[in-house]
Amino acid sequence: MLRAGGGLAGDLGKAVREIAGPCGAVVTFNGKSFDLPLIETRFLLHRMETPFSALPHVDMLHPARRLWREEADDDDAGRPVMSRQAGSCRLTSLEQTLCGYVREGDVPGFEIPSRYFHFVRTGDARGLAAVMEHNRLDLISLAAVLARAIVLINHGPSAATTAQEAYGLARVYERGGAYENAEASLLKTIDFARRVGGEPEALGEALRRLAWIRRRNRRPHEAAAAWQELASLPRCAASLRRDGP
Repeated sequence: MLRAGGGLAGDLGKAVREIAGPCGAVVTFNGKSFDLPLIETRFLLHRMETPFSALPHVDMLHPARRLWREEADDDDAGRPVMSRQAGSCRLTSLEQTLCGYVREGDVPGFEIPSRYFHFVRTGDARGLAAVMEHNRLDLISLAAVLARAIVLINHGPSAATTAQEAYGLARVYERGGAYENAEASLLKTIDFARRVGGEPEALGEALRRLAWIRRRNRRPHEAAAAWQELASLPRCAASLRRDGP
């Protein structure tokens, strides 16, 4: 964060520009809503040009929510999705989901501002060591999340390792209008859910979405088969039954 004080702010701004100069894009996690606007405001306050304005920005929070977060919401056509317990999409949670890594002794995010302002007031930087380690781990985790998303997009549903991941990939394809790829991802989701045997909600959501795509592509008989299987599920919600033909 750029601090007031002329020379110090100028030196920090120059250092940030030197780091950003050779970069072809910015990748963040919730950066569009928080990090970049904050940094750009600091540059403006010190009458300095921001080095990020011309760079493409990929905020991984949003694709991560589509790929890995379990949530109850409406689909892209406004149809209700079977209710599920909302899952966390924090970076530390994704570390556990994708990498099996659990941080030990990590400084909580809510403590970071107070540690920084303590440093500003007193010059005591001892509390910032844990903050720097927290930020280092965040960068590593962000790289891992980005790499996993790239693998899924490049290789498609064959790269998915869980029903939720395959279903999330289907949502990404469907949102982009790639319905053939979305259908393949839903079939992968259904295969996972049937083999695991403990994911009836994932199976129900995948069948409903599969039926909708097939109906959209004018394949009513195949859509009806998906709806019939959906209706036969023991835990099929009434709202999903009404969504059928």
